Amino acid sequence: MAVKVKAGEKRQSGWLYFVKGKTLEIWKAKMARGRKKGSKKKR
Repeated sequence: MAVKVKAGEKRQSGWLYFVKGKTLEIWKAKMARGRKKGSKKKR
């Protein structure tokens, strides 16, 4: 889920930032980081 960012807020690692629409609103979304260990079933 994306979150609207206030003007002047500093960037944080682990987030993707993008500009939306003609109003140039800045939004951020949590970056996907793959699966956790042990999530695959062993045969």
